[in-house]
Amino acid sequence: MWFKKEDDQNLLLFCIDFYIITKIILGDNMKISFIKYENEPGYNVPQILGMNVEKIKEPEDIDKKIEELKQQEYTTIIISNELASFSENIVSKYKYDSSLNIVIMP
Repeated sequence: MWFKKEDDQNLLLFCIDFYIITKIILGDNMKISFIKYENEPGYNVPQILGMNVEKIKEPEDIDKKIEELKQQEYTTIIISNELASFSENIVSKYKYDSSLNIVIMP
């Protein structure tokens, strides 16, 4: 296979499942982006599948990047559990926002 680590296999399965499910539910109206910390390894699989992967230099910039992607009309943003812990707005600002889905992956 073209991936080397077990983590990449799990991420691949997650990406494929998530993509299929959201495509069925949302149709062609979805725009998906991953946000990753600059030094975080991996995320080759989403890029291979044609998904957007945004990089941030500091974990504290997560809220700013989420807002940028929302302004660019992304409907789904996927972030790691670790990065989510740096966000102040995921629960307070986006919890009831029907135009944006934030998925936190392990």
